[in-house]
Amino acid sequence: MQVGTDFSQGIAVSLNLESTIRSILENVGRLMPSELLELKLWDVERKALVPYRFQQSASARASTGALSPFGSLTDHLITRRTPLLITDTRTPSEYVRSDELLLTHSYLGIPLIAGGELVGTLEAGQTSGGAFGQHDLDLLSLISGQAAVAIRNARLYEEEQKRGSELAGLANLNQALGSARDLQDIFPRLVESVAPLFNAEIIVFLLYDEEKRTLEGKLPFRGLPAHVVQIYRAAVPVDSPAEKIIISQAPIITLNTTGDENWRALGLADMATAASLRDNALVPLLSSGRMLGYFQVGHHTRGVSAFTTDELRLMNIVANQAAAIIENVLLV
Repeated sequence: MQVGTDFSQGIAVSLNLESTIRSILENVGRLMPSELLELKLWDVERKALVPYRFQQSASARASTGALSPFGSLTDHLITRRTPLLITDTRTPSEYVRSDELLLTHSYLGIPLIAGGELVGTLEAGQTSGGAFGQHDLDLLSLISGQAAVAIRNARLYEEEQKRGSELAGLANLNQALGSARDLQDIFPRLVESVAPLFNAEIIVFLLYDEEKRTLEGKLPFRGLPAHVVQIYRAAVPVDSPAEKIIISQAPIITLNTTGDENWRALGLADMATAASLRDNALVPLLSSGRMLGYFQVGHHTRGVSAFTTDELRLMNIVANQAAAIIENVLLV
């Protein structure tokens, strides 16, 4: 009971997700010493587990890791959704393949379930001396429910905070642009207002001119080098592949801009190569069915990664609001 009480107090200090992860790993490490300790969180968007490990350093933080030392044991854990204790992984069993080389010779894993849903796993391993026993399993089982609830609450809090920031950012967007009457003034305001909403390095608006039949990036180009300013434009000839793409009014999303066929068809391949573009999204600026251009978001700050459903939803909201404002200015 004392262990459970201490653990509850330790992980309830903060609703921040990273702090909660760090606290769980730190407290479990104190209660049950092990040579390997890993907390994996279930990512609904990617339908995969994201592993976290505690790093003891000056900043003492939880870091993500691409590879897990527990191999297929994690798969058994999430499939069965029951605790799994293997005293010696070198002994043949239904859980360890004969051709699988594990970094740990003793394994203990607990599924973290809150409200009937899997939120992650907590796994520990011994690589040299010692082996886990029933006492260790009982200890992890005692705290697993509290850990699962803490993670779920931290995620809910994080989502609410994010949604609040989005709403505040969109309100600021409307307020900042409410009095804009000039194209030279509107794009700097747009970029400045929407940039905080995305974890991305590149924010650009491209305007499509039906009379000149051109697609052109409008200054400022946040996150793009200065030498691309002169080449961030393309002609859109009649009946060309570029015109067909623009008429389709479909978003263009890619992880490799320089090799994307749609970017090449739009005539932006040279610019993409010059700027070394990678993950980018072009979301159409549509107002009353009219195609005004694209809202470009690119280069995740966390590295190359696919755009999530939430990110695309927010991009569409921003694009719709920006399109209405741009059309009003064009009419004026």
